[in-house]
Amino acid sequence: PAFLRDFQIVRESLEVQAARLAARHREAEHVRLLNYWMNQRVVMTHQPEPFAMAEFEIHRVVAEASGNPFLRASSAIMEFGVAYGVLSRL
Repeated sequence: PAFLRDFQIVRESLEVQAARLAARHREAEHVRLLNYWMNQRVVMTHQPEPFAMAEFEIHRVVAEASGNPFLRASSAIMEFGVAYGVLSRL
């Protein structure tokens, strides 16, 4: 569907920019949280709800680490994409 294709373009743009800024502005706590949630994502691969929570948290931490409050606010857009991706795996 066109809606999901258009959404994916926006999501990818936001994620790339958030990651770029997070790489520059991250602090040790952000790195620790990313490592934790990435590990949780691996451990919870076959459990949709915990896996989605780990995905949400990864995107939230990256957006927070970016230092840009608008990217942090846009994390709801990324969460929609994560939810759609997890549902499509079921």
